[in-house]
Amino acid sequence: MDPRKRARGRLEAEIGAVRKERGGRLRIALCYANTYHVGMSNLGLQTLYGLLNDRRDVVCERAFHPDPEDLRDLQRRRLPLTSMETQTPLGEFDVIAFSISFELDLLKAARMLALSGIPARAAQRDAHHPLVIAGGAAATINPEPLAAIADAIAIGEGEMMLAPLVEALKAGNKQAALRQLSAVPGAYVPSYYEARYDDGVQALLAGNAPGQIPRAVTPDLDAWPTHSRVLTDETEFGHMFLVEISRGCGRGCSFCAADRIYRPVRLRSRQALLETARAGLKVREMVGLIAAAVSDYPHVDELCQGILAEGGRVAVASLRADSATPELVDALAASKVQTITLAPEAATERLRRAVHKFIPDEDYLRTARLAAERGIRRLRLYFIVGLPTETEDDVHAIPAFVRALRKESGMGRVTVSAGPFVPKPHTPLERAPMLPVAEARRRMGIIRRGLAGEPWAEISLESANEAFIQAVLSRGDRRVGEVACRVAETRGGFGDWLAAFREEGLDPEGFALRERPHDEPLPWGHVG
Repeated sequence: MDPRKRARGRLEAEIGAVRKERGGRLRIALCYANTYHVGMSNLGLQTLYGLLNDRRDVVCERAFHPDPEDLRDLQRRRLPLTSMETQTPLGEFDVIAFSISFELDLLKAARMLALSGIPARAAQRDAHHPLVIAGGAAATINPEPLAAIADAIAIGEGEMMLAPLVEALKAGNKQAALRQLSAVPGAYVPSYYEARYDDGVQALLAGNAPGQIPRAVTPDLDAWPTHSRVLTDETEFGHMFLVEISRGCGRGCSFCAADRIYRPVRLRSRQALLETARAGLKVREMVGLIAAAVSDYPHVDELCQGILAEGGRVAVASLRADSATPELVDALAASKVQTITLAPEAATERLRRAVHKFIPDEDYLRTARLAAERGIRRLRLYFIVGLPTETEDDVHAIPAFVRALRKESGMGRVTVSAGPFVPKPHTPLERAPMLPVAEARRRMGIIRRGLAGEPWAEISLESANEAFIQAVLSRGDRRVGEVACRVAETRGGFGDWLAAFREEGLDPEGFALRERPHDEPLPWGHVG
């Protein structure tokens, strides 16, 4: 199918898409650097789309990385990537704004620019090209790999930055816009900083730019409702109306970047959430509650009861085993939820304690049993392989933990998902090494073999190769962005990444596997 025809079909099937006349307005292409199926469940994208189009001086249209079939078609026919709403080539917009949720999406952002006939490298663009900005979780965690691609990067949450960003972007030319952007708290203009390398370690010289870029934080969440703005069946959570109930997490798990970049913990009021849910129930029967830890929200039981009383149903992405209540599980059962998700991360209490996620085995058993007794017989468990101090016994404990939990709780089918530990910036483990690819693959093989032949077990293991590249991007500096631009010109396989690193004269293992000394400057040390 012609990609443009597919986009028009998706647009016609949506509820809530905005169509505005373009004349005299700032034209922004809001690009999610992943597919439509993935992007349309992202509340950050949905919120920005709504807030930008609420402004009279802006017209905002969406664009996504093409599906594989569409990508081949665009490349074969040499067609430019276009927006969804009007099928306008991205090169005709004033601003291209990327939402980067995951490190590997950096490659997709570079490819989207190339597909649009726009140089992926910021240094190769001139005043005739759109201004390219980027934001999102991955950009906030470490913006340096994006510095090769973006003219400006938003650090933190977008709501409070939106008005000053738009005013800066309306400046007469690109250089004037960048000067104004550099004065906006949370805005980072990479070209105003000189990167120098001493023994392979990046240092930034700020010149007249701020030496430290603060992370933008939205203090009053009730003033900025965050929920589904555009509804489509063609996404993972398409049957739900998604609502963010809180932001941040105070649990302090040492491997988790979300805990650090969304501090402090902020709660939406139950009244505001019920009003939002009532509006959502007009278009969807199920309300999906979104938070770092839904069961930690102090009014979650009452909120769920309120939604059920309105004739709706509720769903959550996952539960914390130490805060899930019988009332919450009752609400999920009443909503005909078939699966609950728990994330032990490690199968032994010793290792969970070591990474500051100490939840005793008995809490996992209690929560799984609560669900099974109420007819929720499917369980999904998440584990991380290669956490610091992990031993061989810790890995072998995973199949044993899964078997015991299923047997003692009365659960039916269990999906076990596992992936390698990736050290994240701004966390207590930001300087820790990750496992080599072969060792990560070996340890995950222990899980697969330990549950082999069990008809009730489904095993889902993350690619060790992809986790390695994710770690390189997570802890990389500006040179890694240059590598991504090279890879964007290829199919993007693991071998393409390794070849691009060789061409740039870089050792990827130095970014991912090396333990960083405590006195070594970090590429992301100037943000947050």
